[in-house]
Amino acid sequence: MSEDASNTGRPEAAVRGAEVDSAHGSSAGPGVRVAELEFAYRRTSFQLRIPRWEVAAAKHVAVTGPSGSGKTTLLHLLAGIFLPDAGAIDVTGVRVDMLTDAQRRRFRLERIGFVFQDFRLLEYLDVVDNIVLPYRIGRSRRRNSDLRERAAALAEAVGIGDRLRRNVQRLSHGERQRVALCRALIGEPELILADEPTGNLDPRNKHQIMELLHEHARRLQATLIVVTHDTGLVSEMDSVVDFKDWMGV
Repeated sequence: MSEDASNTGRPEAAVRGAEVDSAHGSSAGPGVRVAELEFAYRRTSFQLRIPRWEVAAAKHVAVTGPSGSGKTTLLHLLAGIFLPDAGAIDVTGVRVDMLTDAQRRRFRLERIGFVFQDFRLLEYLDVVDNIVLPYRIGRSRRRNSDLRERAAALAEAVGIGDRLRRNVQRLSHGERQRVALCRALIGEPELILADEPTGNLDPRNKHQIMELLHEHARRLQATLIVVTHDTGLVSEMDSVVDFKDWMGV
């Protein structure tokens, strides 16, 4: 996709209005709004349709449903990793579907913390460098003098404070998951997207991770959306959306 708004096929004013301001402070604005959303993977029978869905700012929402129903796909659409075939996606007051590729990348770095199900850690980096990665690849992010201290504090909070200089290849699956969580939180995002963030953890660590997610989301007044198969986590959320309600729409 062209970086020039005039070549996107979208109204110039809309793209210009969707420019991402590097400053935080939109916590009083909208959380997530989806309208008439349609998405399909090419050469498959998969189709996702969501007529309308809204999450108020600073709310904590669980997304449940059968495997393969589109839960992870929805998170990728909200983050601008995928673009919808039709419909509108508004995240923290920004029309994500109207941004260029470069704008979406910047938006993710500055506004969103994403805990991927497959972690997406860089194998050649150690733990602390994976945690601060958003600051290494985001030109607009300023590396404060306390950045590594904050990374160390996050790592300590999830029980990997003694592994900061260990290469991630030498970590267990559960430890990698906790590195991914720390990386998602280090930038103090306005929207936290977590895809099965406790899937590889024992009950004690599972509770610890969810407490950390809730605590940081409340402190930042961030919207938290968690995809989970764990019914034990649902009671801790403000609301639950079941993908079964959208299947067959």
